[in-house]
Amino acid sequence: MRHSHCCLYRESSSSAILNCRTIIAPLNSQISIGEPATYESLKLFPLFFDKSLDDGYLLLDEAIETNNFTVTEISEGGHVPELKVTNLLDEDVLIIDGDAFIGAKQNRIANTSILIGKKQNVVIPVSCVEQGRWSYRSRGSHRASLVFTLS
Repeated sequence: MRHSHCCLYRESSSSAILNCRTIIAPLNSQISIGEPATYESLKLFPLFFDKSLDDGYLLLDEAIETNNFTVTEISEGGHVPELKVTNLLDEDVLIIDGDAFIGAKQNRIANTSILIGKKQNVVIPVSCVEQGRWSYRSRGSHRASLVFTLS
């Protein structure tokens, strides 16, 4: 499995590739640059990291797949700006600012990047991204599969 990250530049194609390569040069043997997606003057270059890199943590989608990491309302009644995260794993989990949580009483996104320690219960700050619903679709949340294309 490879992790994907992005490198953004608003420059000409050749200088964007050069700048992106300069930034990742120290990790050159562990990273490959994908084909850019282009929209007007914006180019988005996906960066692929080999899973063999030991980050010391899992990303949210990897953690949720284990079924030992849950995101739920803080109580039966819930509270819009907060969700409870339970990490039963023996690894830390990184939630990145903007990660989406679908389900529970309302869809939300993480307000900040936060590293959830192993075997920890933490209440995290979130923002609502779904107006009008305040009822359970599921008892927990799952990570949204956010996919977008630039054309």
